[in-house]
Amino acid sequence: MTFDEALSRLGMEWSYGPFHLARVCVEMSKGNFVAGHVLMQMLYWHMPGKKAEYKTKLRVTKRSRLDGQIYLYLAKSHKGFALELGISQRELRTSLDILEGVIERVPSKTQKPGGKYLKKDKITHPDEQIVIAEVFRFSAKPTRHFRINWDVFFMKYDEAKESYQQKLKDAKSGGEQTLWQEDEQEFYQWGNQ
Repeated sequence: MTFDEALSRLGMEWSYGPFHLARVCVEMSKGNFVAGHVLMQMLYWHMPGKKAEYKTKLRVTKRSRLDGQIYLYLAKSHKGFALELGISQRELRTSLDILEGVIERVPSKTQKPGGKYLKKDKITHPDEQIVIAEVFRFSAKPTRHFRINWDVFFMKYDEAKESYQQKLKDAKSGGEQTLWQEDEQEFYQWGNQ
């Protein structure tokens, strides 16, 4: 899926209301609210800016080391990103692991003289990688650059949207009162389009 196609579909989904999108993002993030919040912020940065000539707020283009293609990236330090979201750096790291599809962390081959490992390598599952992170230089510092893997994102999005709609239907048929009674009908109409 091209970036323009993804933006077009994302703009259509956003037009139904960011609250619906936020609920589905939390569902996509394995029910982790903070990871859903991080994903929503990344989507915000991918949306068009106020100036008509910009298709997106992203300005950093880099050639990916993974496949050699040029992509637009969101360049954020952990500290700056956590501050922007109002969460701790540890919560951000955990959320990014969920969004990057990290299955486990294993010790890397590099050791300090005392025998401790310098860092842990990540083992990821490609079908779970909603966000792809790479390290490039930005303002003369190594900085993580993030981009959304649109094919996986929309596959997961459609699954999560169906799952969320099923939860609403189950709650309604079971006689339970949901928190969002007012906009349930709107959400059903949105899902059936």
